[in-house]
Amino acid sequence: MIGGAAATFARRGSLGTETFLPLASAPEPLDARVTLREVQPSRVAVIQYGGFWSESNYDEHLVKLKSAMKAENLTWIGEPVFSRYNGPTTPWFMRRNEIWLHVSDKPV
Repeated sequence: MIGGAAATFARRGSLGTETFLPLASAPEPLDARVTLREVQPSRVAVIQYGGFWSESNYDEHLVKLKSAMKAENLTWIGEPVFSRYNGPTTPWFMRRNEIWLHVSDKPV
């Protein structure tokens, strides 16, 4: 469980914001557009990198993550998840980005 960490996720074609916190301590949303949902535990492989978002930077690091997983005989399921942790005023050299791939339980 990632308690209190906020991240913005972009999957190709969609954009949203998710905040992870224990469901028991989550306040009841006051806005109907905000929903609470339980997320089941899962294993993810992650690559972290800095800088501004660009498609070329994203693609470069996604290839690296997939290559590292293949080298370890791991497979992934679903779409990659892009996660950002910084506000828009954070300088590019201080930004933290991640790409997550959900690890499949099935061997290669």
